[in-house]
Amino acid sequence: MLPISLSLSNFLSYRDAAPTLHLEGIRVACLCGPNGNGKSALLDAVTWALWGKARGQRHEQLLHHGQIEMRVELVFDVGSERYRVSRRYSQARRNAQSSLELAVQTADGEFTTAGTEGTGDTIRETQARIERLINMDYGTFVNSAFLVQGRADEFTMATPGERKEVLSKVLGLGRYDELAERARLRGRDARAKLDATAINIDRLRERAAKAGETRAALAEAERELAEAVAYVNGLAERLQLLRDKVAHLERRQAERDEQDALALRARQRQADEETEAATLNQRLVGWQRTIERTGEIAQGVAALQGAREHARSLAEAAQQAYALRTQLAPLENAIGQARARLESDVQAQRQHIDTQLTPRAESLPSLQRAQDELTARQSAMEGRRNDAAQAEESRRQLELEAQTLRLDNEQVERNGKELGGKLAMLDHEHTDGATCPLCSSELGPDGVERIRASYESEISGLRQRYAAQKQRAEELERQAGEAAAGAERAQRELATEQQRIAEEQSRLTVQREEAERAVVQLKQAAPLLQQNEAALANGAYAQGEQAAAKGLREQLAVLSFDPAALNAAEAQVQELVHWEEERLALATARERMDDDTAALERARARASGAASDAARAEQAGAAIAEELAELPSWKAQRGQVEEELRVASAARDSLQARKGSLENEVLQIEQAVADLAQAETQRETLTGEASAYTELALAFGKGGVQALLMEAAIPRLEDEANDLLRRMTDGRMTLKLETQKERRSGGDAVETLEIVIADELGSRAYEMFSGGERFRIDFAVRIALSKVLAWRAGAPLPTLFIDEGFGTQDAEGRDRILEVIQAIEDRFERILVITHMDDIKEAFPVRIEVTRGPNGSTFSLS
Repeated sequence: MLPISLSLSNFLSYRDAAPTLHLEGIRVACLCGPNGNGKSALLDAVTWALWGKARGQRHEQLLHHGQIEMRVELVFDVGSERYRVSRRYSQARRNAQSSLELAVQTADGEFTTAGTEGTGDTIRETQARIERLINMDYGTFVNSAFLVQGRADEFTMATPGERKEVLSKVLGLGRYDELAERARLRGRDARAKLDATAINIDRLRERAAKAGETRAALAEAERELAEAVAYVNGLAERLQLLRDKVAHLERRQAERDEQDALALRARQRQADEETEAATLNQRLVGWQRTIERTGEIAQGVAALQGAREHARSLAEAAQQAYALRTQLAPLENAIGQARARLESDVQAQRQHIDTQLTPRAESLPSLQRAQDELTARQSAMEGRRNDAAQAEESRRQLELEAQTLRLDNEQVERNGKELGGKLAMLDHEHTDGATCPLCSSELGPDGVERIRASYESEISGLRQRYAAQKQRAEELERQAGEAAAGAERAQRELATEQQRIAEEQSRLTVQREEAERAVVQLKQAAPLLQQNEAALANGAYAQGEQAAAKGLREQLAVLSFDPAALNAAEAQVQELVHWEEERLALATARERMDDDTAALERARARASGAASDAARAEQAGAAIAEELAELPSWKAQRGQVEEELRVASAARDSLQARKGSLENEVLQIEQAVADLAQAETQRETLTGEASAYTELALAFGKGGVQALLMEAAIPRLEDEANDLLRRMTDGRMTLKLETQKERRSGGDAVETLEIVIADELGSRAYEMFSGGERFRIDFAVRIALSKVLAWRAGAPLPTLFIDEGFGTQDAEGRDRILEVIQAIEDRFERILVITHMDDIKEAFPVRIEVTRGPNGSTFSLS
């Protein structure tokens, strides 16, 4: 991975206006500037963009203070391809959001997405794609190509097991673990298939042994099937003959049914015509009898006409009487309504005076007394308001006094803390008893003790004052609370009483106004009541209507109409009205006599014809019935043959199925013979595969290729580290990597990866060397790891990052480290070194100066 450019926004000390760092064309450069300006943050941005990690800090800790979103974009080369990775983190919503995008540069210079942006599994998939692309994870990177500030000794201080794990990752031995696991899985699958194949071979052999028996059974089944087919065919021909005979007879049955229907319809016509003839004959007898009563009917009709004339004259008198009563009814109704209205007015006036006006007029004295009492209650309210105002003022005074005590206690607490701090300084910093740590004046031991005693006395007094004032403030607040509750209760009672007085005043005002109006109305209503009562007694109402009604009654008396005579006349007409019907019946009889006589003759002729048709149809049906007597016998024979055919067909089908089953079984046996040869060949192949995969699993395992690669890499790592260490120490220090050590309990040696360091004084533990010496050891090991990583990749490691340790070296040590960096410069395409030391940065051809201001960190190239 070779970084080309880096842009970042709101990341650690860099704000959104930070420039883009362009590294293309730079081979060795120095990131320089005072500590805390943001030099290491640029390398943290590289690791965060690639792996989402930066010196162990969480995402929210990397976000610039006060911002809600950060972004880092890194453009880098892998081989001949150029990529861009962009990672974002946002706290803009309730839940923090992250995104990761990987893009590759196309031939036209544009970037197209190579990994999907999103969250959850998608980010993990893109992260895995990045790690496969650069062929290392974060742990391998910081243990090889990246000397992180504060973690340069991570490899040397690790346990032997952890060192082997790091070296294994650097060498890419995890790939062999995957290959070994895949070989084990494939070997297991091959053995499982081999077991299944053995079972299959046994099954196929068992089936192939049944070939002769199955073919014999098939021949027998074919013979039986041929006999069954011939028998079924014979039954089918016989059944067809029987079915044809039955069908013919059933058609004759339909013909007989048709003749029966014709006979039935003819007999029905005969009955209908005979009924019609009887009806006509009876009607002719009636007509004759009516004609014979001609004289009697004429007399009855004359009597009816006389009765109708008398009833008509009485009806005219009734109409005149009805007209007079019609005129009289509304007059009598109007007279009754006028009297009723007058009676109602008298009753209403009397009730209004007795129930409303008189009681209201008499209530004036009591209403005045109630008004006087209400005025007295209103006056008493003023005194209660003054008491409530005084209670509220008392509450405010209590709260003010309590607040004053609270504020004073806060000041007392601050004074106490200040004195406590001074006393702590006196106890912590003053050890020689000569100088005051607060004012730097000479005190002596006795002076210090006096000051301490004075502070302690003041603190004790402040504590007592704080406690007393706190107790008094709490008591005042309790009294203020009680006063507030009392004042609130008094205000509620005053409001309630005031509302009652207002309601009663409103009610009294309305009642007093009503009583005064009642006095006036009473003086007006009494004379009117007396006038209406006199009119009612004298009948002085509806006088015009009364005069008209009197004239109409006199006319009715002159007419002298008797309704009973009219009823008797109308009853006589009803008794004689049947003669009108008799007259009409006589006319009808004379008119219909000849027509009904001719119709009777025609009906008798149709009845005779229908009887002849019925006789012919009945004769034909009887002839067919004789032929149909044999139909049950023919049906029985047909049913018997159908059953025999069903049984025979079932037997034939069963034989056909057995023949098909045996044919299929023969085919399966033939296939089994072919499959057996193939399965035996497959067993030989699987046996070889299982053996081969077992050997591959061992070869790819820890004791195979991995052990050989580790054995080859450790001497190279040791040689590379010693070469660098000799350059930095002028040949005084060497290290040795031991891969085995003796057990304390004896026996075989155990696998390990120990680092043994020696100088002119002999071998010592790593921790016994000085900080500068340990840095040189760490630096040598880490550079050696980077070179081993390049050796494993088969190409130079593109980039080396160094963010550690120059401050631990003396001038000679720093010069030697610079010499080492210059010596390895041609082995890396890009080396970035971080330092804050001026004499170091001058040794680099390109310097990236990092500064920090109010708008965050920035940088410039020189």
